[in-house]
Amino acid sequence: SSGINAEYGGKARKEICVALLTVIFFGIGIIFTPGNGQYILDLFNNYPVTMPLLVVSITEAIAIGWIFGIENFDAAIRDMTGAPCPTYFKICIKYVSPLLMIFLLIWTLVDA
Repeated sequence: SSGINAEYGGKARKEICVALLTVIFFGIGIIFTPGNGQYILDLFNNYPVTMPLLVVSITEAIAIGWIFGIENFDAAIRDMTGAPCPTYFKICIKYVSPLLMIFLLIWTLVDA
């Protein structure tokens, strides 16, 4: 609710935002509670999420590590926090994460 208030200049009352979000998320969650709830949860968990999420994650990692550039990313982190991005994270963002996610994508395609 704080993000909603920040977006709309503090015009929304916090109680109304919290109540509205609670009703929305309750409505989403209620579909998993009937007798076939486990089946619906399996559908949400296994089928439509894996491939698009991996593709988006791989694209994001490549965009940050290679297209935007890890040095530009480091400069942005330094501007925001005042501290440089550790070398470990630079290596993970540029090399480890994309390779692992590409491996998982190939594994998912072969396993399906």
